Amino acid sequence: MQHYVATRPMFIDVEIMNTDIQVVLGDDGPEADSSTIAEGLFILYKEIADTVRKEATTITAVFPSPNEVMSILVQRVLEQRVTAILDKLLIRPSLASLPPIEGGGLLHYLRVLAVAYDKTKELAKELQSIGCGDLDIEGLTESIHVSHKDEYTEFEQASLRQLYQSKMAELRAEAKQQSDSTGSIGRAKGASVTTSPQQLLSVTIVTEFVRWNEEAISRCTLLFSQVERLLSSEQKVTDYRSPDDGAAPDHRPTNACIRIVAYLSRVLEVAFSALEGLNKQSFLTELGNRLHKGLLNHWQKFTFSPSGGLRLKRDITEYGEFVRSFNAPSIDEKFELLGIMANVFIVAPESLASLFEGTPSIRKDALRFIQLRDDYKTAKIASMLNSIMSE
Repeated sequence: MQHYVATRPMFIDVEIMNTDIQVVLGDDGPEADSSTIAEGLFILYKEIADTVRKEATTITAVFPSPNEVMSILVQRVLEQRVTAILDKLLIRPSLASLPPIEGGGLLHYLRVLAVAYDKTKELAKELQSIGCGDLDIEGLTESIHVSHKDEYTEFEQASLRQLYQSKMAELRAEAKQQSDSTGSIGRAKGASVTTSPQQLLSVTIVTEFVRWNEEAISRCTLLFSQVERLLSSEQKVTDYRSPDDGAAPDHRPTNACIRIVAYLSRVLEVAFSALEGLNKQSFLTELGNRLHKGLLNHWQKFTFSPSGGLRLKRDITEYGEFVRSFNAPSIDEKFELLGIMANVFIVAPESLASLFEGTPSIRKDALRFIQLRDDYKTAKIASMLNSIMSE
């Protein structure tokens, strides 16, 4: 199987591999902007998906265990061919020596990183629909970008600073030129003419500053992919269902929770220093909503014992204290309701119905979470749920 995959033309044909980057960059070559690169990746990734689809037909017909072969094939596609393309596209700049603004600066790198990440995620979904056995394609795709995400927030902050400083230098040069040209006339007439950069901050320029901030916010999917990666790698099955459940419960937050709060705290530092007013509040609200949704989806993968429910409540408290700094009442309320909902893992089966009496808004999510109790089947909770839902 390994030999069959290794000898596929897409992995050994030098001409194919050399033309990949040409397809992505188009006629513009190294000067290609992010829009051109997005279009090029779409074309190339479609060709790769079509090739994998044809290989899947052959593999299904020839091999007795096609899923295993497809897993090897797709893994090699991502680790070899896709990674080779991204390595050429995403040359990580140095924060100590920023790329010149004339060549696009840090903003160019961030734009290319965002489109490369989005297009590669789309390819991964397409490959998964074709078939990749039991390969963790989502995790593999995230790992390809991990080196670029570690300092992502610092790059966004540095980019905004670079754009601001460049624009202010431009304004100062214009002010000096205007002062030089009008000063001589003014002096001839006995008047003094001075123009500060602040006076030149027109509505158009302020709008440009706002647009840069909004664009930075739009790239925040990279931040949430990092949160998902941390949850996936750090959260252990035993966090919420310890094998020695009779022991004293652990009242500390789980390691996954600690890591995520630490990571997002760094994100907040960038947000508070780079964003203001409505832009900052919009970002924080989006961050809170995505964190809430991401945690709900994440916890669906686990089974909870009573002590695990207490540990979950401790995590929720930690997350809740973190989002309180957002000053977003709607986000605070969502995390307060999460804390109430976690009680479905702690109370006795016969007390479940009473949880919905004071907070009917959590019913939908709580009914799903009840099914994650480790005694869901043994305590015959399904029949109790039917009576709750019929009320």
